[in-house]
Amino acid sequence: MPLVCCQLVRKGRFVVAEPWFEPGNTITLGDAKRRGGDAGKLALVQASKKHVGHVVEVLGSVDSMHAAMRGLLAEAGLLGNVPAPNQPFGEPSRAVRAQLDELPAEIPHLADREDCRSDLVLTIDPPTAKDHDDALGLVVAPDDADHAWTLAVHIADVSAYVPTGSPIDIEAEQKAMSAYVPGAVAPMLPHELSSDLCSLRPGVDRGCVSVFADLADDGEVLRVRFARTLIRSARRLSYDQVDEVFEGKTSVDGIVDAQLHLLDKVTQLLRLRRLKRGALDMSLPEVELTLGELDPEEARLAPESPSHRLVEECMLVANDAVGARLAQAQAPGMWRVHDHPEAESIRAMVKTFEQLGVPTPPLPDDFGGTEAARIAAAAAKLAQDYAEKAGRGRRSFAPRVLRALQRAEYRARTGPHSGLATEHYAHFTSPIRRYPDLVVHRSLLQLLGIGTDAPASGDITTIASHVSSVERELQQLERRADRIAISYLLHRRMHAGDPMGDEGEGVWTGEVVGMVGGGLFVRFGEVFEGFVPARTLAPDERYELDDFGLAMVGTKSGHQIRLGDPIDVYVDKVDRSTGKVDLRRTGGKPAPARTKEDPAAIQRRARRQSQPPQRRRR
Repeated sequence: MPLVCCQLVRKGRFVVAEPWFEPGNTITLGDAKRRGGDAGKLALVQASKKHVGHVVEVLGSVDSMHAAMRGLLAEAGLLGNVPAPNQPFGEPSRAVRAQLDELPAEIPHLADREDCRSDLVLTIDPPTAKDHDDALGLVVAPDDADHAWTLAVHIADVSAYVPTGSPIDIEAEQKAMSAYVPGAVAPMLPHELSSDLCSLRPGVDRGCVSVFADLADDGEVLRVRFARTLIRSARRLSYDQVDEVFEGKTSVDGIVDAQLHLLDKVTQLLRLRRLKRGALDMSLPEVELTLGELDPEEARLAPESPSHRLVEECMLVANDAVGARLAQAQAPGMWRVHDHPEAESIRAMVKTFEQLGVPTPPLPDDFGGTEAARIAAAAAKLAQDYAEKAGRGRRSFAPRVLRALQRAEYRARTGPHSGLATEHYAHFTSPIRRYPDLVVHRSLLQLLGIGTDAPASGDITTIASHVSSVERELQQLERRADRIAISYLLHRRMHAGDPMGDEGEGVWTGEVVGMVGGGLFVRFGEVFEGFVPARTLAPDERYELDDFGLAMVGTKSGHQIRLGDPIDVYVDKVDRSTGKVDLRRTGGKPAPARTKEDPAAIQRRARRQSQPPQRRRR
């Protein structure tokens, strides 16, 4: 029986459970009489088809975002059928527990490993990360060498602990990847592996599969080699810490600082070469939350920083090198394929920008493939430059380019990665949290003759399809979780009497980021998003969506509100269970009382049609 996240509500002498995230039937509790003290809290309830159930776990206060996030993961089936109360994941099955109990005390395959423990190796991760599956090193080549540097990318050797077809492997394949929501994670691997034996913790010997890339002084990759290695990370650094080193605000120590600056120099060369070959350059800032005991305490837009770019460029080199090696050898594997955009999609994107007054690149009469990808990259650059200069469309123009692109997916055969402008890209660098990376590790080791495991226990084409499907579901879940978490922050500010609006007087200047017939989606306060019903836009005017879906037009005045335009709004209502925010344009009609036909269903449907772009998953 599925788990449902509910709010426990007192009804007379009894307590019942009412679904929290989605409307549903009230669930009668068999132990209702002794649940009086839990009234008002969120709980996980296991219910039968007859709407009778029992409480599996009391999650906490309805005012706790952390309780809501755990409920969201559990309801999505990501914590197992019977979660372990107050634990970040469910109890492992007997078979998985037996395998965990038999994990080797020492690092497997020591005789096959290249000893790199004397090399300077660093991990760079978010400050809250508990698993560290990649580490970096960089060595300056001797004066008489034909290359300038050797970049080392060390990745946790998960395959050494998880044999193909073992209970942990079967469960990892089913999960496909870890799920992340604010303040919580449903990991693909048990924590004994993800946070301990496979995590590249500083000062501890760890087994890795490593990529060594010899680089020319302009960043060209001259050659690569692969090896099973033994490393010892010298430092665990956060992105913020590395950025502060670059800004001269802090120092780790002289040697580490110098290594970081050299890595930054080299990865800037790598990035420049990637962009020159036609890779898409679109850095969309993501919302970063500072979490408190109950709610987020703060939220900000975090643009891609130099430390993020440094790590990303190193991972791209390793992923591309491994994918190319497997493809050249015609070895079994799983590639990350991002097909080139279709010409019709590019023409539609250009027409949209023309309607919005955004400069566009010229279109040939006939184009496709890499030429379509080049046009998309050029359009993205022009749109971003225009938005900055014009002061409109900073949040809405770039996503229009993303909507013109194909969706990246996993396949058992190689293909182009349009966004990265490469031909044989695979995912290799995150085997702790993504199953395709584990498949790729096994295939590479088998190809090198230092691994005997088959890449996967089943048909890789079927597995790739399954992983791609799970990824799409998790992207939707993560977007929903982010929306709910942000709404908790806004709700607390409203009800705590905190100053609201840009000037503390309740008015926010937002940007129209989407629209449907029923109204406008508006991003405001940088991180919040809400919906303004069209019928409330003006007291004596009716607004309708134009034929292009890019502007609301007043039927009397002809006044237009376009995609990307600024708009001043008030917050009318915040619904934390759905993450929906009802807005009212300043000077517009007061929001009417909600009815069954009112914006709830309309907004759910509209939001599905106007989803924000996917998080980039290279």
